[in-house]
Amino acid sequence: MLLTLTTSVFAIRLSSDPFRPNPRLFEPGMEITKAYEVGDYSYGARPYLQGDLEEYAEIYNIQDFGTYQTFEVKLTLPDQLDRGGIHTLFIGATEEAPPTGVISGLSNVRKTIMILVLFEEKTAKLYSFSANNLNENQKTNFSIYVDSLTKQQINSLWVDVNIYNYNNESVKTLRTNIFGLESAEKRMLELEFDSTGLSSGQYRAVAEVFSEGIKWEGDITTLQSNFNIGTLNVDVINTSQNFTAGQINKIDIEVISKWNGKIKKMFADLFVDEVQQTSTAAHTLSSFEEKTLTGYLDLTYIKSGEHDLKLILNYDGKSKEYEYKIFVQGKAQEESNEASGMKINNMTIMMFLVIIVLVLVVIILIIGKKKK
Repeated sequence: MLLTLTTSVFAIRLSSDPFRPNPRLFEPGMEITKAYEVGDYSYGARPYLQGDLEEYAEIYNIQDFGTYQTFEVKLTLPDQLDRGGIHTLFIGATEEAPPTGVISGLSNVRKTIMILVLFEEKTAKLYSFSANNLNENQKTNFSIYVDSLTKQQINSLWVDVNIYNYNNESVKTLRTNIFGLESAEKRMLELEFDSTGLSSGQYRAVAEVFSEGIKWEGDITTLQSNFNIGTLNVDVINTSQNFTAGQINKIDIEVISKWNGKIKKMFADLFVDEVQQTSTAAHTLSSFEEKTLTGYLDLTYIKSGEHDLKLILNYDGKSKEYEYKIFVQGKAQEESNEASGMKINNMTIMMFLVIIVLVLVVIILIIGKKKK
């Protein structure tokens, strides 16, 4: 028996309208119906259900159109669920096995429906925290999301945000006002952050929530977010250093923007042993982007050995100069005798013309004196 090993060239697709909000607040006896489409499979597909809400859901109205399938899912919630928190139903589809004699990796995909059952006790969740990039001496807002997961009202919460620099030193602390949450309330808090007085670089913001008598889901009371403070600067972080004599060589120059914003018309001028080469093409850099510039060095007549490379980086009306040692290997081309002869002939002609001009000047001066 011959076995053929294959890998599916398809990534099975499962699509539907978005389920919002997700999670959805539990209601006794609530019914949810959604339609799904499965496509991009090799031999066939099979829909399935998983999760702790699987027993309350069913798949029906499956229709096969050859290249894709459609089906519907109906979720009917009971009068009560046995615990507070998130309950989940996974709606998925998996590829069917290929014909006999073929071994293949089967792909799988799924969507999620989440149902939130409120807790009797005071429970909340520190949902997410984001710190935005900014530039020196600018302001931005940090966003903190806090959700109530309880049937009760929650009072007296606040959040501290501590800012740490690259050396893990605390440089600033922010604090929200004291606030409360109604039952099942979702709240976004914003804190203004001012970078004045802080140098550019990488920073870390840590948000910590404080409260009394409240249980936090997953025991998570802190979240962190990294961010950058930018300055209008572009740095060279690496460049090619080894080249071949006797030809034109490509040179790659890796640069990084330190600015939170676009930098336009950034390019580099190149010099080898103080002789200017071609410049790189101009590029635009996005916020804190790394990019490789490509230039070309004419080393046709450069001898092997160590040489000086000067690189002038130009951007936003500024320029920065870098100096490197480069290493050239191989044999340089020699100028042809014909080219050398042409140079000698050109020099001879120039000297001859200079002499003729001098003679004419002398003759004119002599004639002028005789007339007098």
